[in-house]
Amino acid sequence: MACPECDLLQRIGSLPKEETAVCLRCGAFLRRGAHESLDIPLTISFVALLLFGAANAFPLLVLQLHGSVQLATIPGCVNALVSLGWPWLAAILITTVVLAPPVYLGGLIYVLIQARRKHTTRWAMRIFRIVLEFQPWGMTEVFLLGILVAYVRLNDMAIVIPGASLYALAAFTVAMATLITSLDPRAVWDALEGGL
Repeated sequence: MACPECDLLQRIGSLPKEETAVCLRCGAFLRRGAHESLDIPLTISFVALLLFGAANAFPLLVLQLHGSVQLATIPGCVNALVSLGWPWLAAILITTVVLAPPVYLGGLIYVLIQARRKHTTRWAMRIFRIVLEFQPWGMTEVFLLGILVAYVRLNDMAIVIPGASLYALAAFTVAMATLITSLDPRAVWDALEGGL
């Protein structure tokens, strides 16, 4: 770990709950010892993955205009972008909304299970490094915001009914925010290093 004050690189192992780590050079605070459970992030990861599956399985919005009914789904949004001549935007949607969340959650679940078992492989550490790099690419909250804006604008022209997928996507966004705040990467690294 690099000291935030003087950038001295230091190796810090797991610390007992009452102890703190300080920089050897400048004495700056580095880390407080804590034994945080990995069960909470693991449970939230499973719940978020289930919510993500539900968000992709049902319609986001149901549009009723002049007797015709249109269902808006996430895969349907990708198809609509391709048919409108925006394949690059469809690729961005696939990457940030369809692929990034399950890759992040699947990798995180694998790593957390390995860390809990206290029997870690080098692959778990590599996967966790990739997971940490991949996390910012999930942009479901931006997609959800776009859906809400479309809902408000389309409500003046047609009857718009929120679908089950919209509620699942909103719950998924809350679950992801909770996961990010409850996950301490240092605790995961400590658990992975302790299992080698």
